[in-house]
Amino acid sequence: MFIAIFRFIGMIALLVVFILWILAVLESDGHCHFDDCALCPYDPEECPEKERKRHEESDE
Repeated sequence: MFIAIFRFIGMIALLVVFILWILAVLESDGHCHFDDCALCPYDPEECPEKERKRHEESDE
């Protein structure tokens, strides 16, 4: 009985995390908002945001 309850709670927790993940993806604008590129998950040479930020700085 307790195993069934714990499995149910686990399934509900997974569902909540999945829904929150979907909402976060939908609200994302697709741009990196880190000021420091050291936090970027991409390889520093292949980071798409690095090029975008470089263009924004040159436009100013």
